Amino acid sequence: MNQNEEAQEPDSDDASADALAAVSMVLIPVVAVVFYLSGLPS
Repeated sequence: MNQNEEAQEPDSDDASADALAAVSMVLIPVVAVVFYLSGLPS
């Protein structure tokens, strides 16, 4: 039981890191495009 609990902790840390990476990969280009479009003359 103890080993199993210890083995699950890095998975949860890795999952949160993967989630943060996925959000960053989507958010950064979206913010860049919006910033670029806001700079264009309308």
